[in-house]
Amino acid sequence: MATKYAMDVPKDPRSYIPSSQWSNSTSFAAVTLKDGINYLFYYDRGNHLACLAGKDADSYNNRTVRLNGSTIQAGEKSPLAATAWEDRNGSPEAIRLYYIDTSSSQIKELVSENGGESWKEGAFNRQKYHIARSGGLAASSSPGGGLKVYFADPDNDDSIVEASIGTVSSDWELNVIQ
Repeated sequence: MATKYAMDVPKDPRSYIPSSQWSNSTSFAAVTLKDGINYLFYYDRGNHLACLAGKDADSYNNRTVRLNGSTIQAGEKSPLAATAWEDRNGSPEAIRLYYIDTSSSQIKELVSENGGESWKEGAFNRQKYHIARSGGLAASSSPGGGLKVYFADPDNDDSIVEASIGTVSSDWELNVIQ
Protein backbone atom coordinates (compact mmCIF):
# COMPACT_ATOMS: atom_id res chain seq x y z
CA MET A 1 0.00 0.00 0.00
CA ALA A 2 1.31 3.48 -0.83
CA THR A 3 2.27 5.93 1.87
CA LYS A 4 -0.40 8.61 2.21
CA TYR A 5 1.99 11.32 3.39
CA ALA A 6 5.49 11.97 2.14
CA MET A 7 8.02 10.69 4.64
CA ASP A 8 11.61 9.53 4.42
CA VAL A 9 10.77 5.85 4.99
CA PRO A 10 11.16 2.59 3.11
CA LYS A 11 8.53 1.83 0.43
CA ASP A 12 7.35 -1.32 2.22
CA PRO A 13 5.33 -0.14 5.26
CA ARG A 14 6.05 -3.42 7.06
CA SER A 15 9.74 -2.57 7.12
CA TYR A 16 9.10 0.75 8.84
CA ILE A 17 9.00 -0.40 12.43
CA PRO A 18 9.37 2.32 15.05
CA SER A 19 12.42 1.51 17.16
CA SER A 20 15.50 3.16 18.56
CA GLN A 21 16.85 3.04 15.00
CA TRP A 22 14.01 5.30 13.81
CA SER A 23 13.10 7.29 16.89
CA ASN A 24 14.65 8.95 19.92
CA SER A 25 11.52 8.21 21.94
CA THR A 26 10.09 4.86 22.94
CA SER A 27 6.55 6.11 23.55
CA PHE A 28 3.69 4.33 21.83
CA ALA A 29 -0.08 4.71 22.02
CA ALA A 30 -2.60 2.54 20.18
CA VAL A 31 -6.31 2.61 19.50
CA THR A 32 -8.68 0.51 17.39
CA LEU A 33 -11.86 2.01 15.96
CA LYS A 34 -15.12 0.14 15.38
CA ASP A 35 -14.27 -0.31 11.70
CA GLY A 36 -11.34 -2.51 12.79
CA ILE A 37 -8.57 -0.12 11.79
CA ASN A 38 -5.68 -0.03 14.27
CA TYR A 39 -3.71 3.16 14.87
CA LEU A 40 -0.24 3.02 16.43
CA PHE A 41 1.12 6.44 17.34
CA TYR A 42 4.83 7.04 17.91
CA TYR A 43 7.59 9.57 17.28
CA ASP A 44 9.62 9.14 14.09
CA ARG A 45 13.40 9.53 13.94
CA GLY A 46 13.02 13.31 13.76
CA ASN A 47 10.83 13.18 16.89
CA HIS A 48 7.73 14.15 14.90
CA LEU A 49 4.41 12.60 15.84
CA ALA A 50 3.57 9.81 13.38
CA CYS A 51 1.14 6.93 12.96
CA LEU A 52 0.91 3.48 11.43
CA ALA A 53 -2.70 2.67 10.46
CA GLY A 54 -4.21 -0.54 9.10
CA LYS A 55 -6.34 -3.62 9.77
CA ASP A 56 -3.64 -6.27 9.53
CA ALA A 57 0.11 -6.63 9.00
CA ASP A 58 -0.15 -6.30 5.20
CA SER A 59 -2.28 -3.15 5.23
CA TYR A 60 -0.46 -0.65 7.47
CA ASN A 61 0.50 2.70 6.03
CA ASN A 62 2.58 5.53 7.45
CA ARG A 63 1.16 8.91 8.31
CA THR A 64 2.68 12.03 9.74
CA VAL A 65 0.32 13.68 12.21
CA ARG A 66 -0.15 17.32 11.23
CA LEU A 67 -2.01 20.21 12.81
CA ASN A 68 -2.80 23.07 10.43
CA GLY A 69 -0.24 21.68 8.00
CA SER A 70 2.62 21.57 10.52
CA THR A 71 4.24 18.51 12.02
CA ILE A 72 4.23 18.07 15.78
CA GLN A 73 7.67 17.98 17.37
CA ALA A 74 8.25 16.07 20.62
CA GLY A 75 10.94 16.14 23.21
CA GLU A 76 12.92 13.02 24.04
CA LYS A 77 10.91 10.38 25.89
CA SER A 78 7.70 12.36 25.57
CA PRO A 79 4.71 10.19 26.61
CA LEU A 80 1.71 9.51 24.37
CA ALA A 81 -1.86 8.39 25.09
CA ALA A 82 -4.81 7.70 22.80
CA THR A 83 -8.43 6.58 23.07
CA ALA A 84 -11.41 6.06 20.79
CA TRP A 85 -14.21 8.38 21.91
CA GLU A 86 -17.91 8.68 21.06
CA ASP A 87 -20.10 11.63 21.95
CA ARG A 88 -23.15 11.29 24.21
CA ASN A 89 -25.25 10.05 21.27
CA GLY A 90 -22.76 7.34 20.31
CA SER A 91 -21.32 9.06 17.25
CA PRO A 92 -19.12 10.10 15.60
CA GLU A 93 -16.27 7.96 16.79
CA ALA A 94 -13.15 10.06 17.14
CA ILE A 95 -9.52 9.46 18.01
CA ARG A 96 -8.30 11.51 20.95
CA LEU A 97 -4.51 11.71 21.05
CA TYR A 98 -2.50 13.24 23.93
CA TYR A 99 1.13 14.36 23.85
CA ILE A 100 3.41 16.87 25.57
CA ASP A 101 4.03 20.20 23.82
CA THR A 102 7.77 20.90 23.84
CA SER A 103 7.50 24.68 24.04
CA SER A 104 5.07 24.84 26.98
CA SER A 105 5.40 21.39 28.67
CA GLN A 106 1.62 21.23 28.58
CA ILE A 107 -0.42 18.15 27.82
CA LYS A 108 -2.08 18.69 24.46
CA GLU A 109 -5.06 16.96 22.88
CA LEU A 110 -5.56 16.33 19.18
CA VAL A 111 -8.89 15.10 17.82
CA SER A 112 -9.53 13.34 14.52
CA GLU A 113 -13.06 12.49 13.43
CA ASN A 114 -11.97 11.00 10.09
CA GLY A 115 -9.57 8.21 10.95
CA GLY A 116 -6.47 10.34 11.34
CA GLU A 117 -6.74 12.08 7.96
CA SER A 118 -6.96 15.49 9.63
CA TRP A 119 -6.54 16.76 13.19
CA LYS A 120 -7.79 19.67 15.28
CA GLU A 121 -7.01 20.88 18.78
CA GLY A 122 -9.26 19.48 21.48
CA ALA A 123 -11.09 21.32 24.28
CA PHE A 124 -8.71 19.71 26.80
CA ASN A 125 -6.02 22.21 25.68
CA ARG A 126 -7.88 25.10 27.33
CA GLN A 127 -7.11 23.53 30.74
CA LYS A 128 -3.34 24.11 30.34
CA TYR A 129 -2.42 21.05 32.40
CA HIS A 130 1.27 20.31 32.85
CA ILE A 131 2.89 16.95 33.49
CA ALA A 132 5.55 16.16 36.09
CA ARG A 133 8.98 15.23 34.72
CA SER A 134 8.63 11.76 36.18
CA GLY A 135 5.06 11.31 35.01
CA GLY A 136 3.37 9.05 32.54
CA LEU A 137 0.25 9.72 30.54
CA ALA A 138 -2.86 7.59 29.91
CA ALA A 139 -6.35 8.13 28.48
CA SER A 140 -9.60 6.18 28.50
CA SER A 141 -13.16 6.71 27.36
CA SER A 142 -16.53 5.23 28.24
CA PRO A 143 -19.87 4.89 26.45
CA GLY A 144 -21.94 8.05 26.46
CA GLY A 145 -19.09 10.53 26.14
CA GLY A 146 -17.03 9.94 29.28
CA LEU A 147 -13.36 10.78 28.88
CA LYS A 148 -10.45 10.55 31.36
CA VAL A 149 -6.81 11.59 31.13
CA TYR A 150 -4.36 10.45 33.82
CA PHE A 151 -1.01 12.06 34.58
CA ALA A 152 1.39 13.08 37.36
CA ASP A 153 0.58 16.70 38.21
CA PRO A 154 3.44 18.99 39.31
CA ASP A 155 0.87 21.38 40.81
CA ASN A 156 -0.30 18.60 43.17
CA ASP A 157 3.09 17.38 44.49
CA ASP A 158 3.50 15.07 41.48
CA SER A 159 0.41 13.11 42.55
CA ILE A 160 -1.44 11.03 40.01
CA VAL A 161 -4.51 12.94 38.89
CA GLU A 162 -7.52 12.24 36.73
CA ALA A 163 -8.83 14.98 34.46
CA SER A 164 -12.30 13.95 33.36
CA ILE A 165 -15.43 14.90 31.50
CA GLY A 166 -18.51 12.98 32.53
CA THR A 167 -21.37 11.78 30.40
CA VAL A 168 -23.53 14.71 31.59
CA SER A 169 -21.17 17.66 32.06
CA SER A 170 -18.87 19.06 29.40
CA ASP A 171 -16.60 20.72 31.98
CA TRP A 172 -13.23 19.20 32.79
CA GLU A 173 -12.70 18.24 36.43
CA LEU A 174 -9.37 17.47 38.06
CA ASN A 175 -9.15 15.00 40.97
CA VAL A 176 -6.14 13.62 42.82
CA ILE A 177 -6.39 9.83 42.85
CA GLN A 178 -3.05 8.96 44.47
